[in-house]
Amino acid sequence: MPKAFVVVNPVAGSAEDSAHGDIAAHFAAQGWESEIHGMSGDEDVSALVREAVARGCDLCVGSGGDGTVSAVADGLVGTDVPLGILPAGTGNVLARELGIPTEMDQALDLLTGEHDIAPLDMIRVGDTRYVLNVSIGIGSLSMRDTKTTAKQRFGVLAYALTILRTLIGYQPGLFTVTVDGRRRVIRAAEVIVANSAAIGNPDVRLSHDVHLDDGRLDVCVVRARTLLGYVRVAWDVLSRRQEDSRTVRCIPVQETVRIETRRTLPVEADGDIIGDTPVEATLERAAVRVVVPKDRRRY
Repeated sequence: MPKAFVVVNPVAGSAEDSAHGDIAAHFAAQGWESEIHGMSGDEDVSALVREAVARGCDLCVGSGGDGTVSAVADGLVGTDVPLGILPAGTGNVLARELGIPTEMDQALDLLTGEHDIAPLDMIRVGDTRYVLNVSIGIGSLSMRDTKTTAKQRFGVLAYALTILRTLIGYQPGLFTVTVDGRRRVIRAAEVIVANSAAIGNPDVRLSHDVHLDDGRLDVCVVRARTLLGYVRVAWDVLSRRQEDSRTVRCIPVQETVRIETRRTLPVEADGDIIGDTPVEATLERAAVRVVVPKDRRRY
């Protein structure tokens, strides 16, 4: 009988404790044995996943937001056990980009039914890996200042409102960005080390040349000085003109990027604040394998 280890974040977005029973019942009905771990908020998820792999599991699943899924993926690096995703967070950016259904029952059907397994690059910072991006600037400041209760109540809107508040009086800063040994000094509102270029929705992207499995990272530099400048960025992105725009520039990274700032700024990774600048990020190619739909659209 195949075994699944499922990590459930009961406070991510709209996820609830009742999900435990639904998930276990689905796996049992499909002939799977499952172990459900409900997060308390202070455990080392990656370590729990590694322990589950050592006990012998065939699938490790993250049920929650992008941060939860990222932590499960980190624990799977160096193993052949695939990652499963049950989207239950605020944005669910990774799931949307991979074409995974955002409805729980459909996502469960994908895990135990017909699917493909795809490689996924990751970003390593220190000893921890992330699946989407690492950002510094207006976005990380807004993420730091968005309260968990607001995210649960208002979803993505809570983050958007915090960005608007943060923009008042915000001035772009100087970033020293060293990509594969080459140093640049850049004035920007935001610098993002991107494995994914999606902004909430996979159709809305900082670049159409950045992919989760392309064997590289990209440093996306967002240039905006005022609210009007951000309107221009949004217009370029929504009209798919970002590759020809001066508001967004992407620099490919083959191995490592280091970002330093004149004033200390928070660093955000996959929806969580992980520390302050300076930060160094390293590409790990095809670090994990993930369950995806057979007919998924590639962005």
